[in-house]
Amino acid sequence: MLLPQIPVTISKDKVFLYLGINDQGKVNSEMLEQIQQVIQAGRVLLSPTGILNQVPLRFHEKSIFISHDIKLRMKNSFLKNCTTASVVAVTVGETIDKEVAKLFEKGEATSGIILDAVGTVAVEEAADQVVRMLSQQMRLKGLFATPRLGPGYQGMPIECLPEVLYLAGGGKIKITTNEYYQMIPAKSLCFILGWSSQPSKYHKKCDFCHKTDCQYRS
Repeated sequence: MLLPQIPVTISKDKVFLYLGINDQGKVNSEMLEQIQQVIQAGRVLLSPTGILNQVPLRFHEKSIFISHDIKLRMKNSFLKNCTTASVVAVTVGETIDKEVAKLFEKGEATSGIILDAVGTVAVEEAADQVVRMLSQQMRLKGLFATPRLGPGYQGMPIECLPEVLYLAGGGKIKITTNEYYQMIPAKSLCFILGWSSQPSKYHKKCDFCHKTDCQYRS
């Protein structure tokens, strides 16, 4: 399923979060104005799109097979109660990547860092929007979503990225990955949602991460 236009909202608070600013009250008015201006400029650089496929899950001994291509160990996996999954890829496009690079080339590093944070917030919001849309549809079938599980998350090696991206159909929206498992465009995400007849005890990807002191924890 192609999702050509995903609505996203850029939260200023989340931009601050990705900038590592925990106390906005300590930021001077000049910097606050610059951040706001970059957020406004960044909105027109975004082209949020996505693609997804439904795939079966197969269980054998202590492993989970996702559409015959991806093998995961079942231990501690919240997919073990699922019968099917959605494999999703989203991106906000390459334009924002190029603008970030231009800003750094011109010596405008601060604006470049802010714009990079805007892109991160945008692609995370695009992913969340897809999850919300799918959750509403699948609830009509009596199914509940697991948190997003992506390559590099706990329980899924980063080496799975090319296979997950292929299953999602990422190439159709011009998402690729290089030999270092970096996604191109950089502001892209690829993940799996499991669907179960029982609600998951986890609700967000951070729920099953033990790093409770992470500044990006939601």
